Amino acid sequence: MTDLKESVLGKVESSNDGVRTHALKFLEVLILVQSSSMLDAAGRKRKLRKGEREPEGSAIDKIAKGHPFLDPVALRKESDAVFHDMQRKIDDKAMSATNIQTIVNAYLSIAQHRPAFMARVVQALVALQQRPPSHLTETQVTRVRYLLKRVIVTLLERPDMAGTHHRTALVHALTALVGRDQAEKLVPERKRAGRDEGSSSGKRARKEEPTPAAPPPTTPIQVSDASFAAQLAAIPPEVLAELVLMNMENVPQPPPDFVLDPSSPHAPLVHHLTGAVQALLPTPTPESAAAGRKRDPRVKDPRLKGPVSEVIRVEESVASGPSPLPSLGGKAPVLGSEERLFLLDRTFGRMVTTKAGDRSAEGRTFRFALLSRLSGLQDEHNQSYKALLTHVLEDCRGRRDLALQWLYQAYYTSLECEKLEESRYARLLLSLLRGMKAKLDPRDKLFTRLLVETPVVTDGALGIVKEYCEDGERVTLGLSTLRDLIIFRPPDRSRCLEIVLGYTHHESDTVRSPSIRLVANKLFAEPHLMQDIEDYALKLVESLRETPDVPMDEAERVPTANSPSKEEEKADPAEQEGNEKEAETEKETETEKEAETEKAPKEEVDEAMAQRRLFLFFALCTKKHSLLERMAPTYAMVPQVVRQVFHKEVPSLIRTIGIANPVLTRVIASFPCGAEALILQVLHILTENANPLPHLVEVCRQIFRRSGDPRFLIPVIPGLRKDETLSYLPKFVMLPPTSLKLAVNRILSSNPTPLSPSELLVELHLLDLPRAAIRHVMDATKLCTLNRAVYKQEVLAVVIQQLVEKTPLPILFMRTVIQALTAYSALRDFIIGILNRLIEKKVWTDKDIWEGFIMCCKISSPNSFPVLLRLPALQLEHFLRVCPDLKTPLADYAIQHAGTSRALFD
Repeated sequence: MTDLKESVLGKVESSNDGVRTHALKFLEVLILVQSSSMLDAAGRKRKLRKGEREPEGSAIDKIAKGHPFLDPVALRKESDAVFHDMQRKIDDKAMSATNIQTIVNAYLSIAQHRPAFMARVVQALVALQQRPPSHLTETQVTRVRYLLKRVIVTLLERPDMAGTHHRTALVHALTALVGRDQAEKLVPERKRAGRDEGSSSGKRARKEEPTPAAPPPTTPIQVSDASFAAQLAAIPPEVLAELVLMNMENVPQPPPDFVLDPSSPHAPLVHHLTGAVQALLPTPTPESAAAGRKRDPRVKDPRLKGPVSEVIRVEESVASGPSPLPSLGGKAPVLGSEERLFLLDRTFGRMVTTKAGDRSAEGRTFRFALLSRLSGLQDEHNQSYKALLTHVLEDCRGRRDLALQWLYQAYYTSLECEKLEESRYARLLLSLLRGMKAKLDPRDKLFTRLLVETPVVTDGALGIVKEYCEDGERVTLGLSTLRDLIIFRPPDRSRCLEIVLGYTHHESDTVRSPSIRLVANKLFAEPHLMQDIEDYALKLVESLRETPDVPMDEAERVPTANSPSKEEEKADPAEQEGNEKEAETEKETETEKEAETEKAPKEEVDEAMAQRRLFLFFALCTKKHSLLERMAPTYAMVPQVVRQVFHKEVPSLIRTIGIANPVLTRVIASFPCGAEALILQVLHILTENANPLPHLVEVCRQIFRRSGDPRFLIPVIPGLRKDETLSYLPKFVMLPPTSLKLAVNRILSSNPTPLSPSELLVELHLLDLPRAAIRHVMDATKLCTLNRAVYKQEVLAVVIQQLVEKTPLPILFMRTVIQALTAYSALRDFIIGILNRLIEKKVWTDKDIWEGFIMCCKISSPNSFPVLLRLPALQLEHFLRVCPDLKTPLADYAIQHAGTSRALFD
């Protein structure tokens, strides 16, 4: 609100004339609200006349004493400063005629509603009449003067201006504006006549100036009884009653015993006064008294016994006696404490149940105020007190104002209690809240409104709010109540915020999920709450960390301040013995502390607990992206079960934040040791549906140079150059099977891809790796050949054709040929041609290739028989020793097609 006020005050300097006008009207309202309505023109607090009500509207007089946020003195000083600024604005050249007219109208309103400003308003009006703004045109000055005349005349018509120096100053200003004759016409006749009469009598007195004479002797005023009675009878009854009530405050307390002396000269006047008052009242008859007794509900009440019956008889005797007024010579009946309490209880009960005053807003307001005041006199266990509580709860919405007035009255009467939680106010608030919980709908926000507007929110009231939050039907209303208390009630902010934050890791998802949404979407947006919420979320995350004790060897142990140095080891034996005793004592103390720590129950962290404590942090990360920088360090320090939760929740978190967020790049570039798996997951999420951005590729290159881990290059393979991919290919091949599969699939699925499928398979065969690493190359080529969606028979034929031209042949060449033949039988004839080429290249000279050749010929038989017949005799003989089962079929084929003798095979 303060920021809003300052913003509007700044609009007075706006270049827009309309905006300035509305800002000046705001200044008028600010002065009225932040000033006292009970001060007179002299600055003294004025007393209200009999029957006069306090001025309506907002004013600092209505601020409760000791208010925690509103300081009446500071507000009054600010209103004075604003009024002074408004006066100076008239001479500002930026002010138009419309703005100045707005200021003059504001002067009139302030003077009428705040008499304490009358002197300053009159001074400002007179100054404006004497020195009109020089930057206005003649026409604009005329308009301002006309308005000034109307404002002065309006102020002169006020009754409180008669006989004051303010009136004289305004009359002179009006005379200067319109001339003497016109001013006399504008001034009210009755006031001017009184003024002229007073001035003329004064002149006559000054002319005559008689010699002062001795004062005449005082004699009692003789008033005849008849004339007094006639005058008294002429007074209307309403006026007479008002006169009596106005003078009751002058009666001393307690009233003195007064017995009228019959011989007093004033006795006739008193008797006539008594008779006149009796004549104004209806004369009761015995019949009317009996009828009244029958209608009296107290007669039928069997509980009325003893003193109460006496009270009723006293009332009847007064009603049926010869005189309706008690004799001035007698004494009023004195009621005991029981009678007074009973009558108070009965009167209070009738006020609770009556509806006569609810027909108008004023009557209802007066009745509510009276009930709240009288409730302070009632015992909490009294039936009338309980009846008022029931009366409020019967119509909570229509009687909310009564409930609030009752609460404020109870609060002010409980201020003297040392413990507010045990006061009458606390018990009343609990009764109202519990009654509303039973009466209202689970989604009715009247519960929230009452708590927000109540004087103080006790711990018991917050306990009921907690019951709402933990109830499945009322959880939304309970959390919204806490939200409003946090935002609109700063004294209760910390307590309510602590409750809401506690619910963010509640075991029940019905409570936890809406609490997290409330904190992340509503409360975290408040600047004064952001840091507390962030600290709480980080505290929850820190509670999941583990600090394992890693034993250190003596050679690696770092000397500490308590560890002995080499010089101490060579010290005096006695001194060394004393040091050893101290060390043993300290060691025993540490052992005892460790034992106590081990005895304390340790809460085991499981996946459910980790989820509850991490969800708030993840929700805040979507609102404040810089919190992501705390994610990797935390991941590196938590146990494996908590890391699994990270891996489950990070994908949705990253997709919500967006792949182009610069914070993610900083997180990837500066992750600590131990967070590699998390960063790799983040990289794969960022690049799963789009090519990596250039700056991300560069970050991954830097990570690879720093760590030598090729896994960080796999997600950004589409962004690498062809020569880079070829240089990194040996690193990819040496990765574990899961990472190797990711690398191969990323190369094959990239668009654009740094290597085509045929190029990748050829390059895998041509890798120059130690023989021990050949197994990894075999896994890589197998992944390629098994991907039939990419490596179709045409692609494999191209690869085999390129590899057969290499000298020497790759070690895995025949393995790939066999895999191609197994996958695509249509390649059989192509493979036979490759085998013929191998014979020309003397395939038997390479042991690994020769073994693959034999296996391929065996698989492709009998299509490979022509190829085998081309082998030299020595190599054919070796083949038949390795594959003896093909000896007979090959011999039959040779005899049938080549005319070879069987004896040759024998």
